[in-house]
Amino acid sequence: MTDAPRDDVPTSGAHAAGTLAGYRLLRKLGTGSRADVFLASGSTGTVALKVFDTGISRESVGGELDALGRVESPHLVRLLDIASSQTLLPTLVLERIQRGSVATLLKDRVELEAGEAVTLLAPLAGLLTDLHRAGIAHDGIGAASVHLGAGGEPVLLGLGHCTLFAANATIAALDGQPAVVRDRDALAMLTLAVLRQVRAGATDRGVPELVDWIETTPRLYEFAPDLESRLFQLADAMPIEFAREGGAISMVPTRIGMPVPAAPTRPEVVEPTVDGPRRPPSQVVPLSHWLPVALLENPIDLIRKRLGSLLRGVRKPLWFVAGGVVLAFVLALVLIPAGSTPTAPKAAIVKETAIPKQTASPLPDDPLLALPILLRAREACIHDLSILCLDAVDESSSGAFLQDSALIQQIQQGGELPKSATVNYSGPTLVERLGGSALLSLGANVEPASVLLIKVPSGWRIRDYLSGAQATSVTPSPTP
Repeated sequence: MTDAPRDDVPTSGAHAAGTLAGYRLLRKLGTGSRADVFLASGSTGTVALKVFDTGISRESVGGELDALGRVESPHLVRLLDIASSQTLLPTLVLERIQRGSVATLLKDRVELEAGEAVTLLAPLAGLLTDLHRAGIAHDGIGAASVHLGAGGEPVLLGLGHCTLFAANATIAALDGQPAVVRDRDALAMLTLAVLRQVRAGATDRGVPELVDWIETTPRLYEFAPDLESRLFQLADAMPIEFAREGGAISMVPTRIGMPVPAAPTRPEVVEPTVDGPRRPPSQVVPLSHWLPVALLENPIDLIRKRLGSLLRGVRKPLWFVAGGVVLAFVLALVLIPAGSTPTAPKAAIVKETAIPKQTASPLPDDPLLALPILLRAREACIHDLSILCLDAVDESSSGAFLQDSALIQQIQQGGELPKSATVNYSGPTLVERLGGSALLSLGANVEPASVLLIKVPSGWRIRDYLSGAQATSVTPSPTP
């Protein structure tokens, strides 16, 4: 989320102490129709906390979590973790996007260079194709929902009102999705708004021709890939220039480059097969896709110019200090015996927790074989204190998910590891299986006595843990 100064931290209500879910609140970044967003600090650094309103349904939050987990891209805001809150709804821990929105940039800048427009727009065109292939329509793309990260890259926010559908749909199915068409229209409107602020004469007739193409081209599947290709033909990507700060121009470097020329700009037609849609193999993106063109053409000259501009303002007395530091460093290298490696202090070693990924191999179709795998994965989630990890174990919004997430929250808040963290069983037996549901007994003298599994598209998931009395009154319901 964007680090834009807004209101101060609230002093009443749930956030009266200035802390939330183990994070220290710094200030409020903004208020939306579904949630408040706070800038917060914790053991993992500075993050953005998204706190949902009490009237928001769990299904709405679950849809946003589903969308955030389907696509991993540097141009889509990243979900770092899910934190506990005082309500039934979780608090999302999102990455901090330090720069402002494109809307703010267009307001602050009278004119843009064509290369800056490429930096802003080309990655969004590529991201839109990835989102639609993953079954996500953003349904809210605009200058206010696109922000700029520390490296000058555009980052798309705001998946709270997205539309989800089946992933890997055919081209015809995508063209028939109204929300997908709205996304392409919104991308076109954003592109036109940025291009109209490009400095006149920067690319001769390149900008007017691209504007004319956008205004007359149908919003079909090829629109976004064609737009990305035409933007790179317009100009080379260049760093974004922000407002002047203290008399100096704030520049943010870009890593956006021209895609591989040999790669097709239009994907091949997807034909449905027995095993699902058949798509062309993914292309390997070379280094030139991410580095500025100037760095690839003459890296030594570019580095020399950058160093010269940085060192010209250094006063002479500082050169003597720098020379002493360099001399001390050289003497240290000479005096340290060969083969000895300094050991970093243990306090400096920080363990970085990543979002758990789904298991590469699918779960067995036999619920008796799948249950032990799910229970071992559940223990690992509790050990790592990761609620997000439970998506691969429990059915979302089920009793098992609520119970396990509450257990993790209890441990996060300083509680001891209870016995319920480990589900004991001597050998499960199948009580009854009906459609996509299965009731399995764990034994007569253990708690829980039984586990109810349900089959979802990604495999078996735990729906409920049942005591002996509950198990006798439960009959699995058929799942379509």
